[in-house]
Amino acid sequence: ERDHARSTWRQSLDALHELVDRGNSASEWGGTIPVVARALLPRTAADLWPMIATASGLAKWVANIEHFDAQTGGSFRFRSRYRGQDVIEQGRVEEMVPDSRVRLSWEWIGEGWGTSTEVVFALEPEPSGTRILIAHSGFDRIVSEKSVEARRNYAMAWPEVLGDLKRLMAPVAVR
Repeated sequence: ERDHARSTWRQSLDALHELVDRGNSASEWGGTIPVVARALLPRTAADLWPMIATASGLAKWVANIEHFDAQTGGSFRFRSRYRGQDVIEQGRVEEMVPDSRVRLSWEWIGEGWGTSTEVVFALEPEPSGTRILIAHSGFDRIVSEKSVEARRNYAMAWPEVLGDLKRLMAPVAVR
């Protein structure tokens, strides 16, 4: 988190410098900063692992799962709707560390990105539960005219998606 904050401030100040001192556009600043969403959930990492590492778990809060080969080197294909648009996202499972993290190459098909980005779902145990982290990076590798829009879309979407998981995993009141 500290590295993320440091990077954000460094890029923000560099963008301001470009704008004020050089008169250059700073409209695309932040492209190398990952989109990050976090939440503390009152569950163990073992309880949350199936939610980030299985097709049935991901289908409950991320998207409709057409295919998810839950192993390093496996492929995936998700289908959803975002702001009235059909969305297909697909890629490869780059890493799976049980009860800890899943790292995916990720591309929104049909958007003309020209490359994939990276999504990490990480579980960080804490005394009061487990913090889940979603970090989506690599927007700066996307074709330049598409990168700002892609980052903006996911900056809005990931907190909403994480909100769905928070509601799903909230403790149920006993009467």
